[in-house]
Amino acid sequence: MWCGSAAPPRQAAACARLLARKEAALKTDGLRLAEGLGIDVRGEVGTDPSGREWTVRDLEAPPGWAAALASRRPAPLTVAEHRWHWPDERQWRP
Repeated sequence: MWCGSAAPPRQAAACARLLARKEAALKTDGLRLAEGLGIDVRGEVGTDPSGREWTVRDLEAPPGWAAALASRRPAPLTVAEHRWHWPDERQWRP
């Protein structure tokens, strides 16, 4: 589901997901989001106007957030996620 086709309650989440995917794809080439708003990253393989491809994958993110990973390598893209938690800073205070 994407921004324009999402029902209003889900529209913000759909837009965040789309923007996270576009940003991930563009960063593979060192580009900014404004430089590639027209790219298509709705599927597992995204393309730019010249036909170059990215493999794009959504990542798990906390509620209200969106995350994605992109690579110029062909699909399938294997991702190993490692979770790290900030230590409780109270334990460091006297």
